[in-house]
Amino acid sequence: MDWYAASPRGMKGQMLAAMTILTLFYMPAVAQQNTANNPLTDIPMIQAQDYLQTGIRDEPRTVAYQRFTLPWEIGGFKQLMRISAEAGSTVAKPDGTVSGLGDTTIYNVPIFTFPGFKMGVGPLAIIPTASNPVLGDRQWQIGGEGVISAPFSWGLLGGLVSYQQVVDGSSRSITAQPFIFGNLAHGFYLRSTGIMMADLVRQSTVLPIGFGLGRVMPLENGNVLNFYVEPQFSVVRTSDDKPLFQIFVGVNLQFPPQKSVRHQDH
Repeated sequence: MDWYAASPRGMKGQMLAAMTILTLFYMPAVAQQNTANNPLTDIPMIQAQDYLQTGIRDEPRTVAYQRFTLPWEIGGFKQLMRISAEAGSTVAKPDGTVSGLGDTTIYNVPIFTFPGFKMGVGPLAIIPTASNPVLGDRQWQIGGEGVISAPFSWGLLGGLVSYQQVVDGSSRSITAQPFIFGNLAHGFYLRSTGIMMADLVRQSTVLPIGFGLGRVMPLENGNVLNFYVEPQFSVVRTSDDKPLFQIFVGVNLQFPPQKSVRHQDH
């Protein structure tokens, strides 16, 4: 028998460790993290995100996005529009660095609420705003977007799936982003949100698996700050034009209409 573990001092240390673990993993009955992380939460939001990528033809790159989520209604049906502008991306090539704008993606989905989950399906368009061929396809693309989310007391499950193709049909691709969030105490949460991409014409696929940490912090003015970091490793990669390893970092800022977090997911 371990004398230290059985001693009052040892037992006190074990109890302190247990209490620390319980405190870390204690979750309130209604988790604010679910509202902050749910892609179908109907609250205006801006996001600044960056992928720090390696393993793409030995050309390190950063891919920066500014995203805007805009809820609105038509005929009594709630809609959610999301605009993703790739701005500030940089590719380090052997003959020099290329920086500039990428393409812009817009989708709009009506929100359907069911017992235990929400979903939305709608049109998607990609606008050729890339300032350099290295930074984007620079071709008009159309497609569709599907989103589903299911909140639980412990966290959030769901996913986003999109199909897009060039207007002339020369390029077609599918992206799928399953996500899982596990809520911790004090606004912290664990996350995994890797995006699988499949190019149906070039027959290339990448499947990254991520594991990261984030925190949700209500601000004094009623807005909600959400920041996170998530390393991702590609467990499947059939082409060297996709990253082998990347670090995903981001900051979200929600603007609840009533300046308080009342749109909670139970």
